[in-house]
Amino acid sequence: MRFLLLVLVLLLATIQWRIWWGSSSVAQVAVQRETLESLQQQRARLEERNDRFRAEVLSLRSGLDALEEKARLNLGVIHKDETFFQVIEGVRPDHIAPRTQAFQPNQPTIDPAIVSDPVVSKLQN
Repeated sequence: MRFLLLVLVLLLATIQWRIWWGSSSVAQVAVQRETLESLQQQRARLEERNDRFRAEVLSLRSGLDALEEKARLNLGVIHKDETFFQVIEGVRPDHIAPRTQAFQPNQPTIDPAIVSDPVVSKLQN
């Protein structure tokens, strides 16, 4: 009877050891669940990215509009009958070229006494 009790206690101890500290313990299962969850989130993000790429490929294969848009955006393609205007935001006009006098809002920006060009002088008058 004591031998049977000893065997049962050892068996119980072995099972408990595997549950709490073994290779497939409760802690290991929790870590693996967290890893699985992060991998599933990463997979979902990658699937969304792949769907966008598939849509872009289909768009490029189906018509010239998407191809022309890519060429305009990435390569700066301009047709012969178009005019290109480049707008630079965040740059003040008085910082583009040096001024000969201080800028005043109600005064002319070009001083006719300094400019000797007759065309500019006619524009000021």
